[in-house]
Amino acid sequence: VAANALIHMLVVIGKVQQAFKAYVEMRRRGLAADATTFNSLIWGCGRVGQEQRALKVYDEMVKFGLEPDEVTYGVLLDLYATAGAPDEGMRVFIQMKEAGIVPNVRHYTSLINAYSKAGTQESVERAFLFYKVMKSAGIQATEITLSCLIDACRRASDVDRAFEIFGEIVGDLGVVPGRGTFMHLLKIGKVSGRVEEALDLILALSGGRQETLDALVDALLDERLVAEALKQRSSFTSSESLVDLCLAASEDGLVVEALEIFQQLRRRKEEEQPDEHAMAACHAALTNALGTDQI
Repeated sequence: VAANALIHMLVVIGKVQQAFKAYVEMRRRGLAADATTFNSLIWGCGRVGQEQRALKVYDEMVKFGLEPDEVTYGVLLDLYATAGAPDEGMRVFIQMKEAGIVPNVRHYTSLINAYSKAGTQESVERAFLFYKVMKSAGIQATEITLSCLIDACRRASDVDRAFEIFGEIVGDLGVVPGRGTFMHLLKIGKVSGRVEEALDLILALSGGRQETLDALVDALLDERLVAEALKQRSSFTSSESLVDLCLAASEDGLVVEALEIFQQLRRRKEEEQPDEHAMAACHAALTNALGTDQI
């Protein structure tokens, strides 16, 4: 148990080579490896893009007579999704079902992700087919499932379908979207000239949750949609989001808006104000944009 915990911890912090050294030491001491050991090593290889090494670990696991469990199959599906190899992922999915393991939301989502990343019209249709199969099995989508489906629509330039699936999963099922989903939706809205429509849809279904609105600000600024974010700034009330908006507006030369936000932050009650480092950063950005420190 202790050896498995060490291997898993090393993988989590990205020290995959050290995890393998711990595995070798574990075997040297005569300790038996189990499915948990190999699952951690396969997952670790996948995280650092070592697909072939991961498959060799899986082969070694089978050679030791260990049966893959639902975690093993989930890790393999993630591996093929990252590698953009949906057909190999499908083979693993079928193998898992033949082994009597009932797929869960992670398995379906990984397969959806694999087909989404392939980026062809056919692969996108397959992604949505597996979403339909997942629903038929009574399994509800997660935020990650939603993000993968929106990404599939983005790759296929199908903005209407993206809006439709966002409305279904967020509006009807109540799944809370996050930054990744917003970025995919804003990307496809930007390319199709329908950013405002995408933003209206997001705000209409956000439920006013602060963490959701903060994630939306992050996504807007990541996509350099600063002007669009500023138009909606009355919806963004957290100090963190307002600081980010102030900095982005200053950088883009939108000094009037940046100054208004900075003054708004100054007027806040002491306990609601950003820390002094954040305020100093805003002041410095404005000083640079205005060419004066008389703010």
